[in-house]
Amino acid sequence: ARSLLFKGRTTRLLRLASETNHELDSPVDPLQLEAAVYMHDIGMMFLPESVWLKVERMTAEEKLILHAHPGYAAGILGRMPGWEEAAEMVAQHHEQPSGDGYPEALAGQDICAGAKILSIVDAFEAVMLKHIHRGRNRSVLRAIAEINACDTQFAPEWIEPFNRVIRRTVEA
Repeated sequence: ARSLLFKGRTTRLLRLASETNHELDSPVDPLQLEAAVYMHDIGMMFLPESVWLKVERMTAEEKLILHAHPGYAAGILGRMPGWEEAAEMVAQHHEQPSGDGYPEALAGQDICAGAKILSIVDAFEAVMLKHIHRGRNRSVLRAIAEINACDTQFAPEWIEPFNRVIRRTVEA
């Protein structure tokens, strides 16, 4: 609500995450995934707007501040009995299979499946936002190209299911 750029974002993320999960017969608990989608960026509210709404390149200090947001959101979920899986997804949604992510630099199988899905759909939405001035169809093509070009950032086992979801979306 604090930025018109994010209007409808959660609904789009939820649809993409749920459909991607469904592509592999829902190995991630759908309710836990839904909670993770709704809560994954709530930690941003604890950061200065000047950091999370910044359009220009961030400084090293600003990046460190931004890297705290998954922990804040996961901490909230972790205090609610029954949402431990969602909390883990939220805590890990910026981790990368290569180990280059944050906040814990987890790698490969140490990252839960729900976080891997959330990572892809969150990045896709961010790239769409970055290229929205090009028009929706060109933005989708650019975003999917960027996601598929990131060999070490995203879990390869989730890329093809995600691609199928996007293909159906574009063809609809």
